[in-house]
Amino acid sequence: MNDNRPIIPAATAIETMRDSGYKDVSYALAELIDNSIEAQAKNIQVLTFDGVIEKKRKTDKVVTKIAVYDDGKGMDQEVLGLALQFGVGTRMNTRHGIGRFGIGLPNASISQCKKVTVYSWKNNICYKTYLDIDEVKETKSQNANPVMKCEMPQELEFIDGQRKDSGTLVVWEKCDRLGFAKSITLLRRMENSFCRIYRHFLDDDDSYGTKVDIKVIAINLEKDRKIDILKANDPLYLLTPNNVPNYEDKATNSQFADTIILHVPYDNEGNTSQIEIRFSIALPETQKLGGSSAVGKHYEKNTGISFVRAGREIDFGSFGFFNRSEPRERWFGCEVRFEPILDEIFGVTNNKQSIRKFRKLDTEERSLEHVKEEIEDDPVLYVQYNLTDIILKQKATIMNTITKRHEGVKKAKKVIEKTLSCTVVNEILDKNKIETKSVVEGKTKSDLEKKQEWDKKIAEIAPNLSAAEKKEVVADKINAKIDVEFSSWPGEIFFTTETVGETLVITLNMKHPFYTELYQPLEKKNPELINAIQLLIMAFARADDELYIFSDPEMLEKLRSHWGSHLRDFLKKLQEDL
Repeated sequence: MNDNRPIIPAATAIETMRDSGYKDVSYALAELIDNSIEAQAKNIQVLTFDGVIEKKRKTDKVVTKIAVYDDGKGMDQEVLGLALQFGVGTRMNTRHGIGRFGIGLPNASISQCKKVTVYSWKNNICYKTYLDIDEVKETKSQNANPVMKCEMPQELEFIDGQRKDSGTLVVWEKCDRLGFAKSITLLRRMENSFCRIYRHFLDDDDSYGTKVDIKVIAINLEKDRKIDILKANDPLYLLTPNNVPNYEDKATNSQFADTIILHVPYDNEGNTSQIEIRFSIALPETQKLGGSSAVGKHYEKNTGISFVRAGREIDFGSFGFFNRSEPRERWFGCEVRFEPILDEIFGVTNNKQSIRKFRKLDTEERSLEHVKEEIEDDPVLYVQYNLTDIILKQKATIMNTITKRHEGVKKAKKVIEKTLSCTVVNEILDKNKIETKSVVEGKTKSDLEKKQEWDKKIAEIAPNLSAAEKKEVVADKINAKIDVEFSSWPGEIFFTTETVGETLVITLNMKHPFYTELYQPLEKKNPELINAIQLLIMAFARADDELYIFSDPEMLEKLRSHWGSHLRDFLKKLQEDL
């Protein structure tokens, strides 16, 4: 038996190692950016080069080469010699900073290309080494290629700005696993990933992640460059600058409550490391923009929990806590920060793409008494139990605020909108000279008093309106004969009437079953019928207003109350029988 057999035969193993499970090319490139950040780079640039390939008797422009440049401290010959060895590195099993596993550069590179070359220089003296899969398969060599002194690589002529005296350039060639994406397509894909993964290195706050300029440069066949400077994509919407449309220099959320600190034991000697849990909530004016706005669509893509390790996002998702089909849940964010010492507890994968050991505990698991005893001996369960409890409690409080705001926004929208039914009724009643209760009351008020009453009314039912919006609404409503507004209150009355200025104002109760079971569904599915319903209600209220001279006011109030009560009971019975 040959005792010199390699444990891992390079020629066959290297093809297997190519299938390392990176989500896409941007996540593989993130391994290279991690190395640049660890090298204390201030400028990192990802360059993509378009080339031409033959495909089905025609030529296609595709990405044929990718290079990652940084102006970090560079590597000496000894360290460069380790750069393309698997399971070897200067930060093996370190518990500080982004790196740790010793396979990032070679593993990520061969997952996307067949040849990777690493150039590094100090004081303008450059060395290089490389790994070529075809060469390894042909020679069956188990040894890393030597480090050689060389000229500066030609790809540096395409970087933005001047090359520094020290730095590193990683070049991917024979890119056979990128698909047939053009540089511009790949650029957008990288932007989507990098802006969130490295957000704490892209913003102006150096308290958590020192600022780094990251650029993505697409180079076409004519050697023209398209340069994009990346900005933070923050699911908490607290960082600046950011890439939120029209709000690049402004935080659109505020932190919700104080940061929650969870101390987690990680060994048998009583040592602990802390997890920091932060929540944020959209500012009222942000939520008011609505889900269909550009900002709302940006928020939709960031609905979930972000797990951040040493300043760099490791995983993002709902984890069972968020319902993406509920639009209101997009208006708050949650970030969980931890250090590499807790990697095993969270189950951080060696390609730094996910955490495998965190999950939301269900109600039954959290209610069992023995769980509280078990968590003292199981740090993984301890984290799951406490994070589940913290997130669910904070979410309930935040969603209560968001829901109340949402109702306010709906009311404000209804106040601003001028329905066809109101327009029709006011055109008719403007010619009607009958003395009504509202007309009689209106004659006793000055123009200033009428305006003040309307100002107060609008402030009550739609406090989220801006000053300009309030002014426009008051000017539109102050001369109306009749108007329909919306509010919420408990009880059996579906609508009330009052005189504001000289206008008969009908206020519909958004908590009454008639509104929730009939009016609101019709508003969504068959909005033209809403005008007919409003006409019915306005006709009833107008008759009430005209008959005040002949009727007891208390009797009319009782009539509306009894009508609303019967309506509620009838609808309840109808729902039970359906």
